[in-house]
Amino acid sequence: MIITHIHRYPFARMVLPLIAGIVLGDFLSFNLDNVCLSGFFFILLVLSALLLVWIYRSLVSYAYRWIFGVSTCLSFFFLGAFLITYQLDKTSSSLPQESTVYRALLTETPQQKERSVLCRARLLQSIDSSCQASMAPCEVLLYLQVDSLSRQLSSGDELLIAARFNRPHNRNNPDEYDYVRHLKRKGISATAYIDNAKWTLINRSDKLNMRMQAECLRDKILHRYRLLGFSGDNLSVLSALTLGYKEELSEEIREAYSVAGASHILAISGMHIGIICTMLLLLTCWVPQRKLGLRIARTSLLIALLWAFAFFVGFTSSAVRSVSMFSLLLIGALFGKKQISLNTLLGVAFLMLLVRPVWLFDVGFQLSFMAVGAILLLQPLSKRVLPKSNRIARFVVGLVWVSFAAQVGVMPLILFYFSRLSLLFLFTNLLIVPLIVLIAYGAMIMLLLSAFMPIQYFVAVMVRWLIEWTNTVVYWIEGVPLSSIDDVSIHTVEVFAIYCFFVVAICFLYKRTGKRLIATLVCLLGFCILRFSLVFSNRPETSVVFYNLQNAPVVHCISADRSSWLISPDKDDEIVAKLSKSMKPYWNRISLKTPALITDGFSSDKLVVVDDFIQYHNKRICVVNNNRWRKMIVETPLPIDYLYICKGYNGCVEELLHLFSPQQIVIDGAVSTYRQNTYEDECSRLNIPFLALSMKGSVRFLI
Repeated sequence: MIITHIHRYPFARMVLPLIAGIVLGDFLSFNLDNVCLSGFFFILLVLSALLLVWIYRSLVSYAYRWIFGVSTCLSFFFLGAFLITYQLDKTSSSLPQESTVYRALLTETPQQKERSVLCRARLLQSIDSSCQASMAPCEVLLYLQVDSLSRQLSSGDELLIAARFNRPHNRNNPDEYDYVRHLKRKGISATAYIDNAKWTLINRSDKLNMRMQAECLRDKILHRYRLLGFSGDNLSVLSALTLGYKEELSEEIREAYSVAGASHILAISGMHIGIICTMLLLLTCWVPQRKLGLRIARTSLLIALLWAFAFFVGFTSSAVRSVSMFSLLLIGALFGKKQISLNTLLGVAFLMLLVRPVWLFDVGFQLSFMAVGAILLLQPLSKRVLPKSNRIARFVVGLVWVSFAAQVGVMPLILFYFSRLSLLFLFTNLLIVPLIVLIAYGAMIMLLLSAFMPIQYFVAVMVRWLIEWTNTVVYWIEGVPLSSIDDVSIHTVEVFAIYCFFVVAICFLYKRTGKRLIATLVCLLGFCILRFSLVFSNRPETSVVFYNLQNAPVVHCISADRSSWLISPDKDDEIVAKLSKSMKPYWNRISLKTPALITDGFSSDKLVVVDDFIQYHNKRICVVNNNRWRKMIVETPLPIDYLYICKGYNGCVEELLHLFSPQQIVIDGAVSTYRQNTYEDECSRLNIPFLALSMKGSVRFLI
């Protein structure tokens, strides 16, 4: 059995300590600032390797073989920590704080956003009035002001820019997406916004590297799709299926596929590589199989084409994993082996993490390996449910079983990352997978028929019709009541607990003994206790929260009964939509209901809102976001608990102290740096407690 004989899988002993080292190195890199950890872990790696060699040469007694195993684990542990810290340390290059002229090379195709054009670039030189200084390669993000010139930029262009780069920073709101960690893992050192007057195109390079050539080819295929009449959701789904290009996917189509449990279809995965591999096998079936040399040549050609496709879609983690597995499957078939094992999967993971350790934190990497791992673990159990006589029934039941196994493997991760669990995923896959296969083969045939325009247009009509049917089915499943469970929040510890329960339960299914049944029930009970304790510890408390948001100041009044109110001083009706994307994980974690938005007067037994005054239980809050308070005179300052100064007020703090007597001053994060420093100096001079949200992040005051 796979699980009970784990010692038969040597890659498990290698990849598990490697993963542990990567996790530790990543954690320390983001919690120890200005510390070069890669050198420290390199020294530990060398020492552990020397210890391993010494033990291997001097160990005689078989009883002490565990010492060799421990030293091996330590070596791979420090190897993982060194690899991740070395990669993250490369993003720590220091750039001047003042505006500087640089020569930059665009390394990816620019993406047009709502208000800017996003370009990933590599800084080649820094230029001043006297000389040009070469610099260590530094990857940055440029946000160019939108105009006709910035829209025409492409990968490989060289720009001369004048920019002041800023290190990425988080807003430190509870459970908000860690933007700094994301950029650092992507190799991004800094970002800058550049208006039209501060950049110029100096060279359009005709010598593109392989990655840029792949992007140019992808853009040509996308242009061809548009010429063939694909647009909107049809174009976005087709480009995601065949090219791995998901930039044009709308939020509506992403949401529909997510609710229906078909998000994996929109990402290059094993199913897509399997379709391509099958097509290549059919196209090369004329090659004689009797001669070993021809079989080796055919296998080499197929593997090369699969890796070319992985390169074409940008070497995403799921594509690399799938191509690696199919490459090994083709090599095994060359020698008469038709199946892959769990050890093969672990070996692929080990090699991928050696090449790029940050892949461990990629959601696609985790989902891909967990899905395939679950399929491999549950595959032997499928023999008990597959019909033996009817081949059609075997195919349908086998498809359902594979879908079920994959969903079991990724379910904890989907709950953790997306707070959603689709209940109709089996039904969706039965309807969608055949259509997706037809669309993929139709798209390949359509591209191969470029020299025969009438036939190509006919195939394009058929492909477009299939995509419309697919989208119709997905939207229909999305509208089915209880098609998914939303707003589910689980902790990282719960993810590991669920996987532990799955492993123990699978052991019981392989061999149903009393001890394994007891172990399964104990794990289930332990998870229930853990879940109850986490829910209890994260229950909402009566409080007032100030979030650090961009141009969206709000006061969030939270009640212990899970109800809450958002008071918006800007009278913005879209404030809930703006907050939901970033604050939804936090609201889900504390089991909070959707907050009620208040933009005008409001009165209840807990909350009273009148103009810019808020009274919640025994706390008084005044929101200052305009200049109407300036030059007002009162006999006695009004005692309040929190004075919330927002963007729009141009006066000083001392003017407000003639009107209010605050216990605490809160400075909104959208206030300019100059005014924030001025307010802080005044508060320090007047000995008034203050908090700057741009520095502290979100703050919560319990009531």
